[in-house]
Order: sequence, then C-alpha cells, then structure tokens
Amino acid sequence: MTRATHSLLLGLLLTTPLVACVFSKQLDPDGIADDSSGATGSTGDDGEMSGTTVGSSGGASISSTSATATAGSAGEDTTGGEAFCDPGPLATLVLEIDDVQSAVQYEADGIQGSAIGTEIELHDGGGVYVRAPATEGAPSPVQAAGYVRLPPDALSDPGSWFCFDETSTYTTDGEDIHTVEMNGLAKLGPCPGGVPVEGSITVCLGDPSCGGTWALDATLGADAFSEVTEGYGYESSADVHAYAIEVGGVVSGTGGQLGFRVAEGPGDGTQLLPLEAPYLVVPLDQPDGGAIYCGGAGSSMTAVDGELVSVEFVDLTRLGSCADGEATGHGMFCSNLGG
Repeated sequence: MTRATHSLLLGLLLTTPLVACVFSKQLDPDGIADDSSGATGSTGDDGEMSGTTVGSSGGASISSTSATATAGSAGEDTTGGEAFCDPGPLATLVLEIDDVQSAVQYEADGIQGSAIGTEIELHDGGGVYVRAPATEGAPSPVQAAGYVRLPPDALSDPGSWFCFDETSTYTTDGEDIHTVEMNGLAKLGPCPGGVPVEGSITVCLGDPSCGGTWALDATLGADAFSEVTEGYGYESSADVHAYAIEVGGVVSGTGGQLGFRVAEGPGDGTQLLPLEAPYLVVPLDQPDGGAIYCGGAGSSMTAVDGELVSVEFVDLTRLGSCADGEATGHGMFCSNLGG
C-alpha cells in the first residue's frame, strides 16, 4: 500500500501500527474479519486476563455476557468488567445497535489530523473519525461526536457509515492508548445509498481547467455553500486508489471531508474516471452540518498526468446524520500503540 499526500491539512501524527484491545462482551463471530488471527491479551495463573484497564468517564457501557474478544472467533469466557486494552497486533471495534452487536479487529495504519478532527485509519479502507483536534498533549478525555466507516470488504455492513453523538468520549492514556466510547450510535449505511437529493458537488484543486481555485461548491436540495480545500491525500494498491479531500481551511474538528475510490490509478494525459463509493461529510457550520451525502452514477474525477485536478458528484443521495434522531446504539474503539 502506498500513501501520498498533496495537502497542508493532512499531517500524519502517528504512524506506529495500532494494536489490539480486549472487550468484556460476548462478540458476534460473524462480525470478525476472516483474515484476523491469534488471541489478544495474556492470562495469568488465576485465569484472569492481564492488561491496562480503560476507565469509563460516563460513556457507553459495553458489558453484558463476559468474554474475551479474540481475532477470528467469539471469545472464550474468561473475564468480566469493563473493556480494557492489551498489547497485540490489531485494533478492535465493537458496534451495537438494537441489541445486535458486531465486533471486528483490524490492522490500523495510523492517526492523523483532518478537517473533521482526528482520523484513525483502519486497514483496507475504513476509519474512525472524532471531532476533536488531533494535537499532541491535548486534554484527555474529551467529549466529541464522530463517525465510523467500515471497509468495503467488511463481513458485516460492508462500506457502511455510522455516526455517534457529542456525548461520546475520546480518551488517550499517555501517548499509547486511544479509546473512543460511542454514545448515540446510528447506522447510516453505505455510499451510494440514502434518500435522493437534487443538486451536485464540485471540487477544484487549483487547476486552470476548473477555474484555478481550491474550493468545494455544493448544492444540496434547497441549500448551497462553498468551502475552501487545501488539497488531498490518497492511498493506492494494485487495484484501487482511495482519495480524501479535506473540506475547510483549518484542522479544527468542525470541517468536512470528501472521499471516493477509483478502480485503477490515473495514468498519463487527461482522464475522466468513474468513482466508487463517493461521500461528503458536511462541515458543521454549513447547512445540514455533520450529515453525509453520497455521489451516484456519473460521478467522476478528472486527472492530468496522474494528478487529481477536479471532482464532480451527481445523482446525490443523503445518508443522514445523528441529528436525525435515530441514534439508539453504542460502541467502542480501542487501540494500544505501546504494545
């Protein structure tokens, strides 16, 4: 996997691989990735799991049937109490809505600042986004809303977006342990999807062919707005390029992000390429702030000699936001950088 950045906003803060967490909850084996392997944590002479306890600060509770989360299967019933992190090769994400729980373990590519705030990149195209600035030495814990985006090949809800509300808690324990306790969790679904909306979204990245500006212009139904962009970042592999364009001029936790994938990377000359799973997270200070919109069939990017110069979303749909009042779940993400 290759990552490139063409942005003043995308500053990689932590590149050390994230590692596993253990949750005291019976996990749904259907929601755990096939490519995961090995149990996390270690067992002492008394049969209890050892690890660093992550204290709750009023966030969601994940406790019910006690079990240790393992990679590849439901956990063995070995411990009770609150969730805790333990050194290992993976990061763990647990989501529960209407008493239906899924749990999955991923490799994580690192933590970086974005216009949304803090972005924890999960391997294979997923992410956890927290609307709190990703700055070293920031107070912990902080309360902040945010999002989860599952990878496109996840076994449960592939490619789906989730949101969590502003009572959720992001905690760091030293420089190593990162925990997000999610309240008011709602499943929004994958892009494309949602309710059709009249309008379009265009982005120009400084090229004369689109006016030479660095801006996003959006018409979403009866609402319209413009925002600055600072550039874009992408990850590439043999068969996919995944792009993210930061929407908003500062890393403040109030901005947005526009993203998509293309099946093949751009080559020489001028190319118009169709988009896969295009999305926009609307900045908080714009109409319908915090909502997620999707581009549909006909959405495209223009590249010149391999460089992205402009984007257009058409056939728009609205996935929704936690402000829609359908947030009934809770969840937790946990990683330990010090393992």
